[in-house]
Amino acid sequence: MRAPITALALSLGVLCAPTAAHADAGPKVRDSLWLPMGVNLGYAVNPDPLSNGFLLGPEVSLVYISKDFMWAGVYGDVLRDSGSKSTRMSVGAEAGAAIFGLDLGYVRQLSDPATDGFRARFLLSLAAVHLYGGVGHLFAEPEGQTYGEAGVLLKFPLMLVEAEPDDHHYRR
Repeated sequence: MRAPITALALSLGVLCAPTAAHADAGPKVRDSLWLPMGVNLGYAVNPDPLSNGFLLGPEVSLVYISKDFMWAGVYGDVLRDSGSKSTRMSVGAEAGAAIFGLDLGYVRQLSDPATDGFRARFLLSLAAVHLYGGVGHLFAEPEGQTYGEAGVLLKFPLMLVEAEPDDHHYRR
């Protein structure tokens, strides 16, 4: 009775053991430059007496991704805030590791008069879908205004340049 069980366990162990092909079966990422572009759908939490509102607008990035899943780049967006009835433009830097990232940028609210500020967001990046949450501050007179943002970026990633594969991946 023990011999068949031992033979079955040994057979399963051999079949399930990692081979060279299985050990290298993960996603292949090479150093590359990308141009993700798409739409920002979010929600803004504005200071009193402004109303909270929905955010909508285009966003584009230029991002370098390394083979180690580290990434860095720049972004630009234009968002319409239905609560404050204003439009904000932002440009800045973004960086991350794997699916986690952070961006920090300059903000210009197009109002009368125009107001400058900054914004920081935490990103959870899943290639074409990015979840975000963050805070911004406008240096409005007589006192500044701090607001919150949360939402989703739906982007189409367009690869611009990819590094050549390493030779050792193709040797037999």
